[in-house]
Amino acid sequence: MTICFGKKREGILETAIKRRFGTERQVEKDGLGKPFFSDGDGHLSVTHTGELWLCAFSGFEAGLDAEFFDRRISNGDALSERFFTTDEFRLLEGLQGDDRRRAFIRMWTMK
Repeated sequence: MTICFGKKREGILETAIKRRFGTERQVEKDGLGKPFFSDGDGHLSVTHTGELWLCAFSGFEAGLDAEFFDRRISNGDALSERFFTTDEFRLLEGLQGDDRRRAFIRMWTMK
């Protein structure tokens, strides 16, 4: 697996692909917006938060996610109830304030 990172800017994915593979490769997005190589050879995952940008290239399906711990989450309870297991949701219910927000971000980015 190769992980690339940098400051988010126009054309950064294309630049990372060319550096990694030595050539341009066509990238499309599926119905959920997840990028994939059009030729089906290899996998990639892209994430960004603020100006931070990350990408992973691999021979197997992989996923990246990044969030800053100081990010404010306005709908954390609704997201937790929808996407987290019962145990994860209960763990968050027992926390308050910054501890709860940081735990949410940690669990969210590990999914």
